[in-house]
Amino acid sequence: MFTSHALSAHVVLITGASRGIGRTLAHTCAQAGAHVIVSARSEAGHQAVVSSIKAAGGSAEGVTLDVTQEESVQRVVREVIERHERIDALVNCAGIIQYDTPVWQTTIEDWDRMMEVNLRGTFLCCHAVAPHMVARKAGKI
Repeated sequence: MFTSHALSAHVVLITGASRGIGRTLAHTCAQAGAHVIVSARSEAGHQAVVSSIKAAGGSAEGVTLDVTQEESVQRVVREVIERHERIDALVNCAGIIQYDTPVWQTTIEDWDRMMEVNLRGTFLCCHAVAPHMVARKAGKI
């Protein structure tokens, strides 16, 4: 459990932060004192969360990120490190699922899209961030 300012001066990158668990974690990390990098596929998605964090007195910025695209992931990680010199924590929350579709009715295309976001996206983000954490000998994924 976070305590007040437990994450003070930490830079936390959260994928899929425009709704659900990602949005809740973005608020929680900001309340704990972190500077939160709110990422989402759309600017409107991340800006709404950034605005609500700032309105509550927290520190946040938004970035548009498609976790399935290596170039997008590399660009965001590079930009965050250039601005803040580090990423202290990566939280992989981007994910999709077909809630109302039984597995036998899920199309191959839907399955491939879920795997692309849920697995490839997580891998690409870890792949981009981990070398910086290893070099610093600090960080959490």
